[in-house]
Amino acid sequence: MTYDDDYAFRAYFSTANPRASVCTQTGRGNIPPHFRTRFHRKQDCRSAELGRVGHFVQSASEVGAKCLPRQTRTKLAFIAASGTRGQCRISLAIFMPAGYDLWYTSAPVISQILFIRGFSGERVCNGAGFAKGSSGVGHIVHGVELTKGKTTIVIGAQWGDEGKGKIVDVLSEKFSVVARYAGGHNAGHTVIINGKRFVLQLMPCGVLREGCRSVIGNGVVLDPIAFLKEVSALRDAGVKVDGNLFVSNRAHVILPYHRMIELASENAPGRVKIGTTSRGIGPSYEDKAGRRGLRVIDLLDLGLLKTHIENACREKNMIAHALFNSEPLDPDKMYAEYAEASSKLAPFVCDTAVLLNRAIADGQSVMFEGAQGTMLDIDHGTYPFVTSSSATSGGAVIGTGVAPTAIDSVIGVTKAYCTRVGEGPFPSELFDSVGDQIRKRGNEFGAVTGRPRRCGWLDLPLLRYSGMINGTSWLVVTKLDVLDELDEIPVCVSYKIDGRPTDEIPAEACGWNKIECVYRKMPGWSTRTQGVTEFARLPSAAREYLGFIEKETGARIGMVSTGPGREETIFVDELAEDLKAMTAETARSQQVRG
Repeated sequence: MTYDDDYAFRAYFSTANPRASVCTQTGRGNIPPHFRTRFHRKQDCRSAELGRVGHFVQSASEVGAKCLPRQTRTKLAFIAASGTRGQCRISLAIFMPAGYDLWYTSAPVISQILFIRGFSGERVCNGAGFAKGSSGVGHIVHGVELTKGKTTIVIGAQWGDEGKGKIVDVLSEKFSVVARYAGGHNAGHTVIINGKRFVLQLMPCGVLREGCRSVIGNGVVLDPIAFLKEVSALRDAGVKVDGNLFVSNRAHVILPYHRMIELASENAPGRVKIGTTSRGIGPSYEDKAGRRGLRVIDLLDLGLLKTHIENACREKNMIAHALFNSEPLDPDKMYAEYAEASSKLAPFVCDTAVLLNRAIADGQSVMFEGAQGTMLDIDHGTYPFVTSSSATSGGAVIGTGVAPTAIDSVIGVTKAYCTRVGEGPFPSELFDSVGDQIRKRGNEFGAVTGRPRRCGWLDLPLLRYSGMINGTSWLVVTKLDVLDELDEIPVCVSYKIDGRPTDEIPAEACGWNKIECVYRKMPGWSTRTQGVTEFARLPSAAREYLGFIEKETGARIGMVSTGPGREETIFVDELAEDLKAMTAETARSQQVRG
C-alpha cells in the first residue's frame, strides 16, 4: 500500500495529555526500552490535518497541535492515515528523513506514537507497509507508548509551618519518589506515625514511607554534619535510608563559617533583625550566588576541599573579625572534620536530576516537597523578612532539574488559621487571649527552634496571592480541629490601605504596616472534629467554613487534616480518585517495565 504525495493525511493526538518530547539525531541506535508498545483507542484522540506526505515541519504549531516541544532539534515529517485506505489507522506517524533515527531524551514524554525510520521494519497496516516516498522515508517500525509519571508539588501557602510534613507523608504512599528542592536544615517537618514523633529537617518526608525513594535536590543547601546526624537518628529508629536516600551532587554545602557569619550579622548593632535560625542557610546561598560556594561533588574531592577551606577561612575570618570581632575558625580542624564526613556522605551522592527525569520517563510518580512557605519566598515573600531560597512552586523546577512541562499539579497547604515565626509583617495577627488559646491548642512552637509562633486569623487575600504565584490546583486545610472551641471565627476577606480597598499584596515593607484587615465572622461549630475522616461527618458550620475558603480562593479543597496522625485525614472524593488513578498508572508502568 503506497501513499503518493497528493494524498492528504490526518494525525491523531492524545487528549489525555497533549505533551510529548522527542528529538532526532543522526546515527543513534534503536528505540530505547523506556518506550513501550501499545496502540491507543480512537476515542482517546483528537485530529489535525497535516497536509501531504513529505511535508516538513519545524514544530507542532505548524499543524495546530501541541504534541511536540519547540526545542525539537531537527525537521520532522509527519503523516498519518485515517483508515480510508487499506483499513489502516495510525495514531501519529513521524517520518524521519533518511539517516535519522529516534533519539531518547529524558524529558518527560506522553502519548502513543508510531515511529518510522530507515527502509525496513514491521509491516502493520493490513499486511502492507509504507513504501519509500519522495521525502526519503521508510516503513513503520512499530507503535510505542510514551508514558510520563504523574508529578505534583506540595508548597506552603502561608509563612511556613502549615503542616506540609504530615501531608507529604500521607501522600507519599501514592508516590514512588519524594524530592526536597529548597532550604536547608532550618526547615522542620513533624510527622507522627503510630504515636511516634519524627522531626525531619533535611530529609524529605518520603523517607518514612517504605518503598519510596527520597531525594535532596540541587536547590537545597546541605550541612553534612547535620545530614549525617539525621541519617543516624533515622537508622536508630529502624528507618531504611541506605539505598532509598539520594543527595544531589550539585547541592551546595554549609560550612562552619556560614554559621559564624550569620550569627554575628543577625546580632550586629543597627541591623534589621530577620529572625533567622542562625544555621548558615543565608550565607551559604550568598556564596552560591557569588560563585564561591562549595558543592557536594566538590566536598568529595579532598584536595579541592582543603584548598577551598583554607582560602574561605582566610577571607571569612578577616570579615568576621573586622565587622563583628568574632573569634577565627581553624581551617585544619574544619578540614579534618569535613573530610571524614565526606566519606560517609559519598554513598548517598548522585546526579539527582537524571534520577528524577528517568523516574518520570519510566512512568513513576514524583512529589516535590517544598520548605518554608510562599510568603517567605526570596522573590515573592514579605521581603526582607524571608528565607534565602525559592519556596514557591517555581523553585521545584530550579531546585531539582526537572522541566516545567513535567509538572502536573500544585498542592497548597494552609492552616485553618494563620501563623508566623520570626520577624516581619502579619496583618491578621492576634495579640489577645484567643491567640494564646490557638497557640496552645495547635502546639504552635517551632519544630526546629522551639520558638513560639505568632498566631492570627486566616488571611484570604494572602491565600489568593499564593494561589496566583504557585498556580495552586488543590488546597489542603490543616489543623481544622484547633478551632473546635471557638464560637465564632473571623476571616480576613480583604485589605484596605489608607482607607482604600486593595486586591494587591504590597511589595514594600512599609506597605504592610498600612494594611487594615476587613473581616467576615463565620460561625464556629463548638464540636470536636479531631479524628474525623469523612467530610460528611464534619459539623455543618465546619463544612460551611471550608466551602467559604474554597469559594474565596478559587482553589479546590482536596484534603482536610483533623489531627496530627496519618489516619486523621479527610480526602475529598475528587482528589482521592485522582490519587487512585495515579497509583494504578504507576503500578501499570512498573509492570510494563518488569
